[in-house]
Amino acid sequence: MAGMTRRKTQKFDSLTAPDLTATDTMVHYAVAPFDRAARDMDRKWGVGRLPELVTTASAQKFGSAMAKLDAAIASNDPTETGVRAAVCIRGLAALDAEAEAAGAPKASPDVWEIEIDGMKVGIHRDLPDWPAIQEARPDLTLFNLRQVATALKAYSLTADVLAATQDFFPDAKVVRIKPTKPPCDFAGGGDDFDF
Repeated sequence: MAGMTRRKTQKFDSLTAPDLTATDTMVHYAVAPFDRAARDMDRKWGVGRLPELVTTASAQKFGSAMAKLDAAIASNDPTETGVRAAVCIRGLAALDAEAEAAGAPKASPDVWEIEIDGMKVGIHRDLPDWPAIQEARPDLTLFNLRQVATALKAYSLTADVLAATQDFFPDAKVVRIKPTKPPCDFAGGGDDFDF
């Protein structure tokens, strides 16, 4: 489950983290198989949903296993981390089997699609569903309903200004809406976000 393991904040690359120790690297790779299994479950059931689809007792048992894995990671113990990661992988398999047996709903692949100026956009219902949709439809730029609602809220503020302008100048025609800031340049590496 994405976000369930609280990894060290350190990057596991000797170029970006020159103080990295062999033990740090071993702990990181001891968790890697669990991370893969968790991503697989996120794609199947939705991000972080699997523990919600099983009995309280099963979810609690898995939570205990996760707490022990987190403690092993925090103590920087590669052997214990590997043991605890293996327990959590078995735990995910047990939760998966229980959810399957109960007929629990899987991540929804439902997506509304539209193409806008050559960009293929997909709108889906819920954030936890995105990994399943992204895997099935890598050609889509995905947005969930919350993101769409947030954008519409911002648009409605602009629409209010436009309506007030139209009331004041009834014969005016809006021909263009110009952003107050240039669009974000993610690829250019610029600092486009104000914090």
